[in-house]
Amino acid sequence: MEQEQVLQENRLSKSIFIEYIQKNRYAFIIGAIFLLLIYGSQIYVLNARADTDIAINDPKSTAGWLGIGRQGAILSRILFERFNFNPYFASSFSFVILIISMVVFSFLFFWLGKMPANASVILFLMFLVHPIFVEQFYFTLQVLEVSFAILLIAISLLTSIAGILYRGNSLKILSVFCMIWAFSTYQLFVILYIAGAIFCFLLLYRRISLEDHEKLIDIKIYAEFIFKLILLFGLAMAINTGITHLFFNNSSYTADMIQWGKQPLKNCIISIIGHVYLVITGNGIFYSLGYIISAVLMAAAIIYGICHKRTAKLKWLYLLAAIGLQVCPFLLTIYEGNIPPARAQFVLPFVIACNMGFVVMCCGPSKNKRAAALLVSVVILLVQTQTVMRLEYTDDIRFQEDMRLGSQISEKVAAVTDGAGKPIAFVGTKPATLNAACIRGEMIGMSIFSWGSTVQPHYFQSSNRISTLLQTMGFQFKNVSADQMLEARKTAHDMPVWPAQGSVQEMKDYVIVKLSEDEWYIGDIMKAEAEKIELKKPEFQNSALRWAVDNVSIKEGAFSVTGWLIQPGVSSKNAKIQVYLWNKINGSCYQLSTANSQRPDVSKAFPNEADYNNSGFLAKAPLSELDQDLSNYKVIVSYENGSKKIFANTNVSIKN
Repeated sequence: MEQEQVLQENRLSKSIFIEYIQKNRYAFIIGAIFLLLIYGSQIYVLNARADTDIAINDPKSTAGWLGIGRQGAILSRILFERFNFNPYFASSFSFVILIISMVVFSFLFFWLGKMPANASVILFLMFLVHPIFVEQFYFTLQVLEVSFAILLIAISLLTSIAGILYRGNSLKILSVFCMIWAFSTYQLFVILYIAGAIFCFLLLYRRISLEDHEKLIDIKIYAEFIFKLILLFGLAMAINTGITHLFFNNSSYTADMIQWGKQPLKNCIISIIGHVYLVITGNGIFYSLGYIISAVLMAAAIIYGICHKRTAKLKWLYLLAAIGLQVCPFLLTIYEGNIPPARAQFVLPFVIACNMGFVVMCCGPSKNKRAAALLVSVVILLVQTQTVMRLEYTDDIRFQEDMRLGSQISEKVAAVTDGAGKPIAFVGTKPATLNAACIRGEMIGMSIFSWGSTVQPHYFQSSNRISTLLQTMGFQFKNVSADQMLEARKTAHDMPVWPAQGSVQEMKDYVIVKLSEDEWYIGDIMKAEAEKIELKKPEFQNSALRWAVDNVSIKEGAFSVTGWLIQPGVSSKNAKIQVYLWNKINGSCYQLSTANSQRPDVSKAFPNEADYNNSGFLAKAPLSELDQDLSNYKVIVSYENGSKKIFANTNVSIKN
C-alpha cells in the first residue's frame, strides 16, 4: 500500500506538465534565445553543401534514404514538408522542434529526479551546442528529420517510463511507435535512447534512495522496471529491423562501415582504444576535457552516494548503470571496429550533459555546491560554443571561396566554348584556402571542389558532385559520363593546373577543368610497361642535372617510381623525362613507361631560375616483365630538352 502511494504521488499528468512549463517559462525562453544566437545564422543562410544539393535540385528526392533503412526520415518529410524540401522551412522549423525537445527533456528530468529547470536547460544546451552537431547540421537536407527524431526520443523515454510505472498500455504503445520512428530516421538514435534510459534509471534510483523510500520499494520493482524497459526497447528494435529488412534496406551502406572481419583484429582494437584516448584527452576539435571532467565528477557523486546511503538496495546496479552511461559514446565504435565520423557521435555530448546534470542533482540543498557544479557546466558549454561558432564561420568562408572559384571557372568555360552547354569534367581537387580564424572539421571547411574524389572511379563522382553543387548556385554545369571522365583524365595529364592558361580546354563533347594533378593517374590511367633495351655503359652527367626520387614502391604486382628532374636554369616546359632500371654488373636495362607530372613546388624551391612546373615524373612497370631479382638494379633517369639527352644515376638501389 505504501509502495503504491509513493508511485501515485509522482503520477504523470497533463496538468503537471502545463504547470511546469508555466512556472519555468523564463528558463525556457533564455534557453531558446541562446540556441537562436548559436544556430540562428544557419537558418536563413544557405551555404551549398554536399548531399543537400540533391534535395535542392530535386525537392522530391529522398536522397536514397529508403535504401539505407531511413524510412522514418521520409515519413517525417511527408509529415512536415509533403515531400517538397525547402531549406528555409527545414532549418527554421527544426529550431522550433528543438525548443520543444528541450521542454520535454527538461520535464522528464524534473519528473524523475526533481532536476530544476535552469539545470536541465543548461544540460540540453550542452548536448546540442557542440561541434559534433555542427557536422550533423551540415547536412541541411536532414536537419528537420534529425531534430524531430530527438523529440521522438524524449517522448519515447517519457512514455516508456510512465507506462511501466503506472501500467499504461497506451503509453507503452506510443513509446514503441516513437522509438521505431526515431530508429528508422537515423540508426544512431538507438544508442541515444539507451543512454537516455540509463540516465533516467539513475535519476529514478537516486530520488527513491534520497527520499528514503528505498525501504518501501521492493527489489522486484527494480527488476520489473528494467525488464519491461528492455522489453519495450527490444520490441521496437525487432519491429524496425523487420520492416527495414523486409521492405526497404537494399544497400550495404551500414554494413560497409563495420570493419570486424574486414580488417585485422589488431587494427579494430587499436581504433577503439584510439577513440577512447581522443575523447578522454580532449584531442581534436570535436573533443574537449568536458567528458573526462564530467565523468570524474559523476564518479565522485556516485561513490559518495553509495557510501553515504548505507541502507540503499542494489548499489551494484546503481554503479553498473553509471559505468554503462560512460560507455555509451563508444558503443558505435565498438560495433563498427572503427572510429565513426564526427556527425555520428552525438551521444557523446548527451552523456557529458547527463553527467553534469546528475552532479548538480547530487549537490543536494547546498547552494554553493550546486552553484559550483552549474559553473563547471557553463564553462564546458562556453568552450563548446566557441568551437561551434568558429566552425560556422569556417563554413561561411568556405562557401564564399567556392562561390568565387565557381564564378571564375564559369567565366573561363564560357570563354573556351561555343556556348552549347557541354558537360564539365573536373580533374583533381582544389582545397579551400581558409584564413587563420577558421578551423577545419570533417565536412566543415571542405571545399566542394575537394569532396568525394577518393570514391572510385576516381574523379567521376566528385566531378559530377561539383557540377551538381554549382547548379544550386545558379551555374548551369552538366555532368559527364564515366567514359568521358576517363578520356578527360588522360588528356588532362599533359595540361597545366588551374588557374594557368590552358587549364580549361574544350573537347568535342565536353570541357576539361584541371584543378590539380591526378593523384591516381599512375594507378588508374597510366599503362605499366617495361621494355628491355641495350644500355651497356651510359655516360652519366650528374653535375648537369638536379633530381629527387620521392618514392619507390612495389604494389599490386607493379613497380613504380616518382620524383622530379631538372636541368638548372632551363625551363622544363618541353622536357621529356625517362626512367630506367639499370644493372651495373651485367648492363641489363629496362626502360619503364614514364610520364611527366606537374611540380609547382619545384619551381618554388628554386625561385628566379626557370619554370620547373613540368619537372615531375611517374614511372611504372609490371613485375612480371622484370627480373625476379632486382637487388643489383639502380634507378637512372634521362633528361631530354630539345635534341640532347642527358643521363643521371640517382644511386637509388632496388632491394627485394
